[in-house]
Amino acid sequence: MNKLRVLSNRSCDGCVKCCEGWLEGDVRGHKMSSGKPCFYLSSNSLGCAEYDDRPKDPCRDYRCVWLEDETFPDELKPNASGILVTKRQTFLPGDVGMQRADYYEVKSASSSISPDAWDSVLSWLKSKQFHVVVVDSAQG
Repeated sequence: MNKLRVLSNRSCDGCVKCCEGWLEGDVRGHKMSSGKPCFYLSSNSLGCAEYDDRPKDPCRDYRCVWLEDETFPDELKPNASGILVTKRQTFLPGDVGMQRADYYEVKSASSSISPDAWDSVLSWLKSKQFHVVVVDSAQG
């Protein structure tokens, strides 16, 4: 996972959507993926049972767009909106070799997301002039 510089003063403060199985990764040999929460997420979903000793990747390095970019609407905090947005990058062939291409991955971390929340995400993405969006619907 890419190490991203924190550009805002926001904090997770009770949000654990990335740990609830909407982020893919491996935490000390325990896989988490779409719909499969982190092994270390406490049973009451209030946080990580290993928070002080959590690994660098993906736990310490991961930053959703809500945390990373203060221009992302406040009301779209993942635990309030049910939407988890992550900035990613890949490399595509260009005029002079491989060129970095940034994109946003959008995951619905809830089965009941309001149309207003989707509209806000799409408006924000449009303002960033990004052309690639990956949408992954909630399981169930």
